[in-house]
Amino acid sequence: MIAVADKMRDTIAANIRRLRMALGLSQSALAERMGCTQARIAQLESGARSLPTDDLPGLAEALSTTPAALVTTSAKSEKKGRRALARS
Repeated sequence: MIAVADKMRDTIAANIRRLRMALGLSQSALAERMGCTQARIAQLESGARSLPTDDLPGLAEALSTTPAALVTTSAKSEKKGRRALARS
């Protein structure tokens, strides 16, 4: 069973990547908007690093979204996950 923290980290990672790509931003461009390094963005997107809660508002602003949008699983992704669980 996946721990809640792992699931949240994976959700945030997927949302960062999805939103960044929807804006047509490279990891470097997003890093510049956030005032961090491209390596940090790569770590966040891969789930290798968790996003500190203090950084959530700044990241949301850099991605032109809300903090809630970063931590929420889309209905489409959630359905896919439930189907995968049902098959296992």
